[in-house]
Amino acid sequence: MLKKLINVTVKPDPEFGLDFTASYSASGKQKMRSNKLPSAQSHQSFGEECQQPVRLENIDRVSYIEKGIFMVETSGRGTVNSRQACAVESAAIMSGLVVHLVMFSSKLDLKENTTCQLYMSKKNIKFYTIDIDTFAAGSPLESFFTSARLEGH
Repeated sequence: MLKKLINVTVKPDPEFGLDFTASYSASGKQKMRSNKLPSAQSHQSFGEECQQPVRLENIDRVSYIEKGIFMVETSGRGTVNSRQACAVESAAIMSGLVVHLVMFSSKLDLKENTTCQLYMSKKNIKFYTIDIDTFAAGSPLESFFTSARLEGH
């Protein structure tokens, strides 16, 4: 019988959404995984179009969403990093479907170059926000998102 033990340590003052360190052991071997801090922010090169943040439409208020691929960015940051942008862009190009990028942030920070490029691209990518409490209501995640540990973050 395989025995698994999981330990999660939440950092006392998270900087970026849900900073944590998780470790587990299976079959007596210890493994560690920890969230990496984002690399230095790249500044946008598009000009005036990317000087202001964009308020995202709440996906709960959209009356019709066309068939497509849904991707969720859960950090709460208003930016996407280059790896995330590449995944979104590749999904849009290779599938031919609309990619609906749902973010836990209510605004998209276009001052960050990668985020601005993805937003300004003429590809079939749509950006939305979602209210975390609504998203988790009635699910096993509800107690996690409403816990005292996450208050104010």
